[in-house]
Amino acid sequence: MTFPPHTETLVKETRAIFPNRAEVAMSPAQAQRVLSSYFAQIGVSLPLHACGRSLYDANGHSIFVGVPKDGAAIDAERAEAFARVINSMGGYEPAALPAAAE
Repeated sequence: MTFPPHTETLVKETRAIFPNRAEVAMSPAQAQRVLSSYFAQIGVSLPLHACGRSLYDANGHSIFVGVPKDGAAIDAERAEAFARVINSMGGYEPAALPAAAE
């Protein structure tokens, strides 16, 4: 099994944060930098936005298209929730998540 070329860099960065494989708490700023770095290394610019069941990066590039599952409205809500969670973890102002469908 071969890994993408950026994997080696991600492993080095992760080991720099967790040098002894011991669980070490990261500050929110460190966590945001790591997440942003991971996305940048795979060519994804934060923040993300959702349109329908698809996710787009800050440059308008499609980065994910969900397979139709539970109807367009529910799939779109899920895409929006994923975008908001990732953006919040990346240090962008989180918006209120939509109410869960019953």
